[in-house]
Amino acid sequence: MGMSSILTVKRDLPTRDDVNSILARIRRLEEDYKWIFSNIEQLREQYNDKFIAVKDKEIVFSSEDIETLRNLVKDSESAMEDFAIANVSTEERSLLF
Repeated sequence: MGMSSILTVKRDLPTRDDVNSILARIRRLEEDYKWIFSNIEQLREQYNDKFIAVKDKEIVFSSEDIETLRNLVKDSESAMEDFAIANVSTEERSLLF
């Protein structure tokens, strides 16, 4: 492996700011999922059998199907990864990422 290959690999490594930004995004998502779980009963009253997209502990989008929700997020020019996505239901279901 030549020196130029080593430099290319090193240049592609994330910076400290990149890592901090990723960690901050993960922490925000964690807080949003905690918010969903702690408010699930109230959410079921208004959003039962719907998908919700939560950002900063606020429901930004909701829809009866995941594809429509995905399109709403996409049309907003936000990244799907910026939202905690959940299916609110009286049935036991998993969260979607």
